[in-house]
Amino acid sequence: MVILGDCDPRHPKLGTQKLQMLADFVRGGDPKDKKTTRTGGGLLVLGGPSFSPHAYKDTPLADVMPIEPTQNKVPLEPEIRTERLRLDLTPVGRLHPIFRFAPDEAENLALWQRLAPVYWYARGYRIKPLAEVLAVHPTQKAEFRDPNQDGRHPLIVQQFVGSGRSLFFGIDETWRWRFREDEYLFNRFWVQTIRYLSRTRVTKTDLRLDRQTPYRLGEPIKVLVRFPDNNPIPGQKEKGDKVDVKVVVEFTPKAPKDAPPEDAKKVQAAVQTVTLTKLEGSWATFEGIMSRTREGKYRFWLSQPDVSTLQPDRQKPSAEATVELPPGELDRLRMNQPEMTAAAEASQGKFYTIANAQDALDDLPTGFRVSLSTPRPPLRLWNTTPMFLLVLGLLSAEWLLRKRKHLL
Repeated sequence: MVILGDCDPRHPKLGTQKLQMLADFVRGGDPKDKKTTRTGGGLLVLGGPSFSPHAYKDTPLADVMPIEPTQNKVPLEPEIRTERLRLDLTPVGRLHPIFRFAPDEAENLALWQRLAPVYWYARGYRIKPLAEVLAVHPTQKAEFRDPNQDGRHPLIVQQFVGSGRSLFFGIDETWRWRFREDEYLFNRFWVQTIRYLSRTRVTKTDLRLDRQTPYRLGEPIKVLVRFPDNNPIPGQKEKGDKVDVKVVVEFTPKAPKDAPPEDAKKVQAAVQTVTLTKLEGSWATFEGIMSRTREGKYRFWLSQPDVSTLQPDRQKPSAEATVELPPGELDRLRMNQPEMTAAAEASQGKFYTIANAQDALDDLPTGFRVSLSTPRPPLRLWNTTPMFLLVLGLLSAEWLLRKRKHLL
């Protein structure tokens, strides 16, 4: 993979010839050479205030970038911006591997929103027809409304080109995400980005759920199916045509604890079909929600379209989930007397029940007077005028310093 920063395309170390070589590297070879079978590479283009992406308009690299600059004019001076912004992930971006910090989707989104905000972002471009928007500006409207986005300005965009892939970052301040204890998130983001661009394209259909941990009773289960991006989905004549995607759900209820083994084996599995819809802003990702879940085990497998012959293992994509009852205070109603007795003895006390609670006062040890080490009575330091003036002076000094540094 190659990471291209805010570089001048006219620099002697780049130039038209080397940019063409870089474009061929991403595609997997020269498109005019039909015998080329090499796997394509990964390209990450970072936006910047000097050259990227405007200076790459009408260059060989513009063909493989996921965005299209609308002008090739570079600002003479960098624009100073004081607005703080946090990137909003699109539905496709929430599922993308470079933004996965935790297995649970809700926890992952909370970690993403915790990152420090950025200030600068690139403008003056539009996404290409086959590109996917992963992150957008929280409020800024897009200069050019495309059908593959929600109307806000795209900041992180990806596209598959030939047998390779390319990413564009419209920000250049990810270093701010290293703030305090969040440096591990910054490191994980860049490691996952490099791994994603370095790997070959996905050639199998993947079915997964939004959580790997057990669900609670009544919680919805989100089912996600992602088809390979290099070929149309089975049943499609052309990429982008409507296709029916259905998943079969097999539910096996949990047998009662006191049920005999022969009755537990007789539990029948209930079968139903869930129809998935295309995820907004994606080309090959579909999602569906299984609501009103009950306690037991669920098994999901893709029934339509049939992609088993295209899978490396010749199996239909599948996933499993478990729904459990929420833990409650009424799960165990019996008092754990041995543990409470041990806790009382460890703290040099004694355990009492209602039957012998009247003995607690009689068992209390006789107290004794503690004599002070000084002959005079104790001095109440906090109840003096000098201490009050000292604390008042410190608080006033802090307020003045904060006011001077514009922290109030």
